[in-house]
Amino acid sequence: MELFARINRFIEDRLNIKSYPIKVVLLFSVITFVSMFLSFVIDVVYSTYEVKREIQTAAERAAKFRTLAIRNVIFAILETDSALVKSVEEKGYSSLKPFIEGYLGCAYGEGFFFGSVDRELVKEAVRSSGGKRTYFHLFRDIWLGVAVIEHKDKVYAFCHKVPYLESILSKRLGAIAKYGAEFYFGERPRDISEEDVVVSHENNYSNANMYVVVPFKNVLRAVVSDRVFLYMRLYFTFLVFLGLSYILWAKLISYPITKLRENIEKLEKGDYDVNVPELISAEDEFGVIGRLLKRFAEDTKGRLERLELILETSTKTIGSPEEAVPIVRYTLNGLDRIFGSLFSVFVVEEVDTGRVIFLVGSDKAGDEDVERALSVYREKKGQAIALEEPACVRQQTDRGCMSMTFFKLDDRTYGAVIIAFDKEVDKLNESYIRVISQHMIGMVRLSYIASMDPLTGIPNRRMLEHDIDYYGKIAKRYGKTFSLIMIDLDNFKHVNDTYGHAVGDQVLRKLAKLVKEKVRDTDTVYRYGGEEFAVLCPETTKEGAYQLAERIREAVRDTKFWIERDKYLYMTISLGVATFPEDTENVEDLLAVADISLYRAKSEGKNKTVALEPSFSKEMYVQRFHKERELFELLDKGNYTHEFQPIMELKSEEVFGYELLFRLIKNETPVPMGNFMNEVNDPVLIEAIDISTVESLINYAKREELTNKCMFVNISPRSIEREQIFDKLKSVPRHLRSRVCVEITEREQFMNVSKAKEYFDYMKSLGYKVVMDDFGSGFSSISYMRHFIKFLDIIKVDGSYVKNVSRDPYNRAILSSIKTMADKFSIDVVAEHIETERDLSVIKKMNIKFGQGYVFKNYILKSSPK
Repeated sequence: MELFARINRFIEDRLNIKSYPIKVVLLFSVITFVSMFLSFVIDVVYSTYEVKREIQTAAERAAKFRTLAIRNVIFAILETDSALVKSVEEKGYSSLKPFIEGYLGCAYGEGFFFGSVDRELVKEAVRSSGGKRTYFHLFRDIWLGVAVIEHKDKVYAFCHKVPYLESILSKRLGAIAKYGAEFYFGERPRDISEEDVVVSHENNYSNANMYVVVPFKNVLRAVVSDRVFLYMRLYFTFLVFLGLSYILWAKLISYPITKLRENIEKLEKGDYDVNVPELISAEDEFGVIGRLLKRFAEDTKGRLERLELILETSTKTIGSPEEAVPIVRYTLNGLDRIFGSLFSVFVVEEVDTGRVIFLVGSDKAGDEDVERALSVYREKKGQAIALEEPACVRQQTDRGCMSMTFFKLDDRTYGAVIIAFDKEVDKLNESYIRVISQHMIGMVRLSYIASMDPLTGIPNRRMLEHDIDYYGKIAKRYGKTFSLIMIDLDNFKHVNDTYGHAVGDQVLRKLAKLVKEKVRDTDTVYRYGGEEFAVLCPETTKEGAYQLAERIREAVRDTKFWIERDKYLYMTISLGVATFPEDTENVEDLLAVADISLYRAKSEGKNKTVALEPSFSKEMYVQRFHKERELFELLDKGNYTHEFQPIMELKSEEVFGYELLFRLIKNETPVPMGNFMNEVNDPVLIEAIDISTVESLINYAKREELTNKCMFVNISPRSIEREQIFDKLKSVPRHLRSRVCVEITEREQFMNVSKAKEYFDYMKSLGYKVVMDDFGSGFSSISYMRHFIKFLDIIKVDGSYVKNVSRDPYNRAILSSIKTMADKFSIDVVAEHIETERDLSVIKKMNIKFGQGYVFKNYILKSSPK
């Protein structure tokens, strides 16, 4: 096979021939040429010796014929000359005169000679006779014949001019003349090879010995010449035949090949609809290939559809169960289409109540089919109670069989993927179905988890926003009203600080359960975040929502929150009520209005329910709320990045570290924190930003250009006081912490200085360096700083004291004083916002160790968006 591959590559690469029929013609031509060449060689070898034998025979015949003819002539001459001799003997010399005119000359007796012939020639002829009675000597070059006759001890020589013998000895030798046959007389010719054809005829009455010589090379040349023309005619005839045949059979070959190629190109492009009916119906090899190709395409298409469905279900992300409906239905329709199922159903229900909370059927599933599937599911759902992983159960029915994959989302919620077939499913397809079902279950589970609060088991903030939008559309369409109640647990931070987070979590779970017990079946309770909850009340007026809020508030106020067997707490809540469309005609503003109402309830003394009066101006609050919500959405989508601003070691002029500056990506443009943080009042948002920065820190530290560089991250006192940031700080690998500097800005004050000291001490115990940022601004600088001086490793002097330090003596004096104070406590100093080379020169002279600012812009690094 390697040889054929090489030949094919040679034809395509060197000869640039891509057409299969032309390749066939070319190969046929070459093979035929080689075959004919071999035949030609064999034919030449064999024919040469055959021709040689024929030439031998022909030469012998020719030699024999000419020998006979010459002999007859010589005998006639000798006979005539003998008669003359007798006449001389009887009548004397004078008797010759009547006959002598025809002779060149004659001799009689010793020394007697007359005529015009050279005497030496006569003597040579006499010598050659060797004493024979009759002898004829031929001088071929002058066609002189000397007849020597011995009679009564006398030698008579008669000289004859015999040019007519030339015609007898001519080279015109008939058939063998074309082979270069030649006659020789006298001695045997020299330079004759063993392969040459040689025929000889010798006699004892004349020197006219005859030799016929045909050189072998002439024979070979003649044979080769004949065969070349013969084989050329044959090869030309074959080429003409092949060309004419190509016109006919090339189409016969190229058509199926073209069709196969077109369909293979379709396969390459991902189109598996192979359709070659002309080939499929054929019984030849192309028909076999066509059927195999179609079978392969159908099988591959089926496999790809299965794999695509698996991939789709494994990569889909869903924010809420409602968003899952179209995706689940699409997947179920895919199962029906690909595996030929009768219909498919996806069901989720609460085990305790049996209430179906999620039910989606494929397009093939009618109401009767769904009911049939649910009845079979309820018969078998007991098997799902103890499940830890999804499990498949088969159930035979009077219409075929049902495949049910049972699962549970949590301890209170179970379900199944139910697929009905009219016949048994093979193991391979069953495996595909199981994988797709498990991906679909995982997708719904993730959407369920994403929409539920893990601590309290009730829907979370994302689900609340989704439901507000959903019920808002219904209210707008049908002219209905609905209300929202926001709830905040009063003084909850005191519970955490006094009894710990475990008790705080217990209180939150108890509160969620209590609120769920007090609302109607049509209402939904959500955990909005932290200690905040919400209740969405469809088709409820403002007055009805207010009354419900009051019942909830009173129930909480009168409930004992047990924290130990013999210890309990009394808690109060603040509530804010907002109603659509009474408080706002914009559904998106309803959450903001309820938040404003809640804020007023807390500011007016807590343990109170507030519903805003129509005259209350809320535009500014709504605007801030939407700003914070927009920032939350950008964070959730990962639309943020960090800029690495260098902190330089001024003496060596090398990068000491980088400060990670958070940047939101809005309209594909990075937005600095300063552009939006002044409008943000939500501590949850600030905490989310700080947490995202610490999470990013772990990946950034792996970058080659950041190896062995210190990393400065900003963390707000608000985030530290909420304490969740410490879980992220603990997740940073310990070997990285020694080069991480946590910056605490002085612009925001800790609510509890004593507690803040504990936070600082804890961060130091984790291995972090602590930096006081923006020193010199904010809250009473020195007096505030004295509480934390022993924890600080670095202070960063606010840029207002660094700017123009080369020209402003007051800034220069303040900066120098800060440097002196820091040296007393062995604290390093970073001068922020250095903008010019002149300012940098002055700062260096003060022996300030580190600098940061625009003058080092060439060292800034940027990260790609999340």
